[in-house]
Amino acid sequence: MAGAQDSDAATDALLEAHLSSLPELAWIELEALVGELEANREPWAEWRSVETGGETRAGESSLRYLVYSGLAKRAMSELGRQGLRVVFDWPGWYQRSIYEQHPELIELASPTDAVRLLVRLVRGERFSEGAWFAALDDGTVALLFRRLLTHPR
Repeated sequence: MAGAQDSDAATDALLEAHLSSLPELAWIELEALVGELEANREPWAEWRSVETGGETRAGESSLRYLVYSGLAKRAMSELGRQGLRVVFDWPGWYQRSIYEQHPELIELASPTDAVRLLVRLVRGERFSEGAWFAALDDGTVALLFRRLLTHPR
């Protein structure tokens, strides 16, 4: 576990250094994004079906996938655009974090933990389609970007 904590500290230092070096324009863009996320009343995504080409028997469902709205995609890509999509052991970190047992504490996340949680959601989308959608829909994504904005400039 000591190695994991060292890794967490290294990731924290990397994130802290990067957040401290963000130009004022990046913070303005992030603030605008939070405003758009919080004000959005449009659907975040739409489920679509893939035709499999074979016969579908009664009770079977076709393959389904999400098509995200422009705002949902922009929020996801903003992490990469601002250089915040860091590589770290996000599944291990989350299992060790307080947020797994107490998700309500996300409201108090540090800016660096907010980035980690956002990265976890983006990466998790690859393994569980709809993770980003659920977090957008319940306000978690907007909340995490808002927590990110608490970083001193």
